[in-house]
Amino acid sequence: MELVRWREECAGHPADSMEADAAARAAGGPLQARIAHRARRLPDCGPLRAGLRRARIVLMAATGALVAAFGIAGILAAGGALGSADPVSLPLALLVVVGPSLATLLLWLALLPMLRGGGATSALSALIARHFDDRATPAGDALRLLLLGRGGRWIAASVAHAAWLGYTLGTGAALLILLSVRSYALSWETTLLDAETLAAWAHALSAVPALLGFAGAESLPLRPPMPDGAREAWAAWLLAAVMVYGVLPRALALLVTLALARRALRASSDDLHQPGYARLRSRLLPDHGTARVVDAPPAPETVAAAPAGVALPAGALHALALETECPADPLPPDWIWLGAVDDRDSRERALAELQRDTVRGLAIIVRGAATPDRGNRHAVEALRDAAGAPAVLLLAGPVPPARHADWQRLAEHAGLTLGVWPPAEGGDA
Repeated sequence: MELVRWREECAGHPADSMEADAAARAAGGPLQARIAHRARRLPDCGPLRAGLRRARIVLMAATGALVAAFGIAGILAAGGALGSADPVSLPLALLVVVGPSLATLLLWLALLPMLRGGGATSALSALIARHFDDRATPAGDALRLLLLGRGGRWIAASVAHAAWLGYTLGTGAALLILLSVRSYALSWETTLLDAETLAAWAHALSAVPALLGFAGAESLPLRPPMPDGAREAWAAWLLAAVMVYGVLPRALALLVTLALARRALRASSDDLHQPGYARLRSRLLPDHGTARVVDAPPAPETVAAAPAGVALPAGALHALALETECPADPLPPDWIWLGAVDDRDSRERALAELQRDTVRGLAIIVRGAATPDRGNRHAVEALRDAAGAPAVLLLAGPVPPARHADWQRLAEHAGLTLGVWPPAEGGDA
């Protein structure tokens, strides 16, 4: 359902499927249930489901590759931290294996109030979407919905947390193997920091592992020579510190962001005020659907009075049909027909041609019985701006009075003159 909304909002109008609309109305129920039923009955429902599955597979594969790369980096970092130094500096080892993950986690938490999607998720979407040849494929649209929709920033955060979790697990596994097969002398020594400062850091960092039963600075020596039991205790402490300061925070952050992503995706599908859902209300919940007058004749579907004398420059005018079929009435011989604009590609072609040509005037033909929405308004404004010339909005077919008022408001907002199709004799609309 969400993928259908995303594609229809990108196209600027709902998919034209009378069978799906009729099936949704016949199914009854609240608007959300009807929208879901309509989505299942659309002709491209099968390809959309397949595209969504493919997008999830691509996202999971990319996440797995990133986790593997970070895991390898963690293994190399652990090997470098132990190195060949004798004794091994515990502050350096802890900084290398835990520092990057913990520092980036704290930075993410600090910047979280300012992160509202966009940059990171757009970059991630662009990188992964290169897998798809056609930007309009269902899989590509599904991927952009996942990464650029309401749950996008939480999905991107989950990918990042999973990658860093791979890093910390890699360091922990490498340390466990290396400390099990080789003998290392460990100490709390550096070149610049004095013994008292290092002891304070050692006591502070030992507080949380001590809660798990691991001995630390309070009971173990900090400088060599150390007995074998102390070296083994410090090695166990190092592994515990990786778990406490590396693995557990990232695992908790991953679980939280996954839960937030799931909640955001669910909230998006429940928000019926989004343009893609709101414009379906008149289709699936017609005003006369529940209460109908049976003892009085219905109001005639006549064309409301349209303003007369729409002044357009004489000569060749550009004309197009917006989200409706090509007009049955012949165009004036000097008009330049741009065709029907009913999807993203046709809109881009019309905008490009209007920007390329010298436009004396623009006639936009719409179906008068349709309900104008935000997508119509944006399309009309974009066409008007691309033409850079006087424009008129022509209502074709029967126009109920209520719809005429809606189109009148849209025309006034966009700075267009409202007329009817076919134009009156003499060239004026």
